[in-house]
Amino acid sequence: MYGTLPLPYSLDGIGMTGCTLNISPDAVAWANVVGTTGTVSLPIPNSSQLLGTTFFQQAFAVVPGANPLNVVATLSKRGTVGRQ
Repeated sequence: MYGTLPLPYSLDGIGMTGCTLNISPDAVAWANVVGTTGTVSLPIPNSSQLLGTTFFQQAFAVVPGANPLNVVATLSKRGTVGRQ
């Protein structure tokens, strides 16, 4: 859930035709984009208590002409703090 919205939630209603909000946007980070690659640095404290912590991420990008809002969403991904 994101507030009162059940997830996943279609973003068609705000002009993001074909896009879905898959995760709750509890934190927002801006990416540095070069060409078609965006990079986000997420500092994680050096604490053994965080090992194994799971987090989720989803990106949004401005793409002129892609839909009425000119913004698209990626699929969401899960990450885990620590070594594989």
